Amino acid sequence: MKSPDKNQFEQNAHAFNKKLAIFVGADILLLVIATIAFVVVLTKSSDLSSQAQDVISAQEDEKKPNSNTTIEQDNQGLDIIQKDDDESGITDQDPPKTPATEKPNVDTPVISTPKPVTKPETKPGTTPSQTPTTPTKPTTTPSEPEVVTPPADVNNDFRKSLESKYGIKIAYGNELAGYKPKNKSTTPLTDVVQIRTQLNTLDSALAKYPAGFFAEPTETKLTFYFVKSVEDNAFAGLTDHEFGDDVKITLAVNSGFSAYTIHHEIMHWIDFIMSVKAYPTDIYASYQLLNPSDFTYGQINSSLSYYKNAPIPYFMTDYAQTNVLEDRAETFSMMIGRSYALHGMFDQGSVLREKAKIISTQISQYFKTAPAGGNYTWNQFIK
Repeated sequence: MKSPDKNQFEQNAHAFNKKLAIFVGADILLLVIATIAFVVVLTKSSDLSSQAQDVISAQEDEKKPNSNTTIEQDNQGLDIIQKDDDESGITDQDPPKTPATEKPNVDTPVISTPKPVTKPETKPGTTPSQTPTTPTKPTTTPSEPEVVTPPADVNNDFRKSLESKYGIKIAYGNELAGYKPKNKSTTPLTDVVQIRTQLNTLDSALAKYPAGFFAEPTETKLTFYFVKSVEDNAFAGLTDHEFGDDVKITLAVNSGFSAYTIHHEIMHWIDFIMSVKAYPTDIYASYQLLNPSDFTYGQINSSLSYYKNAPIPYFMTDYAQTNVLEDRAETFSMMIGRSYALHGMFDQGSVLREKAKIISTQISQYFKTAPAGGNYTWNQFIK
């Protein structure tokens, strides 16, 4: 027979074991449930990761350029411009732009906006293009830079015809840049209307000379140079034979040159040609013998000038008294430039008539194109 204490102890132990079994069974059940839940969660997570990877791959496929597409991107986003492989629209002046793709975090199914792509460097000498507002497709290959050509010389054909007709050269504008007649600066004549007017004036003046007259001295060419003005208004016309093979006659529009000026300067050219041919003969000696015995060139005496109402004129103007060359040039310009003689200018027995006859005789002597006895304009008042 068991004692009461021992019996009570066994009962308590049995109750404890029963409770322990219940607790252990509950723990096992909870562990099983937790394991099942973990497996379920793990499976769901794997599915979500797979879905996220699919979404990311799809996005990257959309962003990849195909073989016929070039992507341009600015600070505001992406602009896609279609380029045909066979087109030459991409040149050194317009380099293609390549986007930089930022790969999103593979652990998170979030689509992130791509970062702005750094623009290609602009080549020296080019201007960066402005941000386009609408994608455009070039349709033509950029052309070469347009070459700006100066406007055509509308007077050139007429000028060339006069050069051919008279055997001379004609210059205007900047064609004789650097040339300083009498060491004076000039302002170029560029106005096409004024140039045409002077060409017409020159044509009318030269038409009064025999055919081939200016082309005869083959060793020397004659150039007419039109300018707008001369420094200090130094002259209206000037004949420069410093370089004997190229005599230049400069005519200044603003100084008021006229047909008389042209004939005056041509006489300087004629004298130059004749003096070279006649050397060592002095072609001016006989001419100067007609002046008063007490006269010296350079000492102006207006009482001897025709245009100063001289009772017996020896000179056309006061300027003719400067030197023998100016004397002859002033006389000749009236011989050929006037359409009629003023009273007393070339009257029979007058000094001016005798001076005119010497000039006419000498021209026929030294120019084959103007033989003696010809009907020349410069002889119209002395026949």
